Amino acid sequence: MSAIEQPETQFERTETTRIVSERPRIETICLVFISLVAAVFILRYAQAIFLPFVLSLLLFYALDPVVSWISCFGIPRIVSCLLLVFAFLGTGASGAYLLRGQASDLVNRLPEAMRKAKVAIESHRNGQPGTVANVRKAEGELEKTASEAAGSRPSAGVTRVQIEEPIFKTSDYLRSGSIGVVGFIGQAVTVLFLIIF
Repeated sequence: MSAIEQPETQFERTETTRIVSERPRIETICLVFISLVAAVFILRYAQAIFLPFVLSLLLFYALDPVVSWISCFGIPRIVSCLLLVFAFLGTGASGAYLLRGQASDLVNRLPEAMRKAKVAIESHRNGQPGTVANVRKAEGELEKTASEAAGSRPSAGVTRVQIEEPIFKTSDYLRSGSIGVVGFIGQAVTVLFLIIF
């Protein structure tokens, strides 16, 4: 027998089998991909739960050296943690107190800014019609053509009424903003307690 026609030895067969078995199977790749997609969706919908935990963990590790340094002076660790948290809360409260005048100016200027925005929108609307106006006009023309083609003309003496909702409702904006503020305060309190304990 020549060197080309020699049968494989036992060692070469096991080496070939080992190399083939080390390659990932398609089922494994698909399972990993589906698991990653599921993890992303779970994290997206559970962000209200995971975000305070992750943030408090990061703050804990960032503040741990300072708490350890304060504990070197003989102060118990829980007391030094409370001192540090109260120092940060005091700093935040004093900053808010110092900025109260600017916040009140902002609130006082808000009606004027809303009036200017309304004037700008109205002047733009009275100029050339925008894309939305053109689409609405085309929609009206299509409805008119379709009703004429179908033969369903409105009967005499009946007035067609269409109620238009305003584009921007301040009450909806304030409601969603206040819900966001309440959620932020709740998450901040949760992070605070997780940092302490």
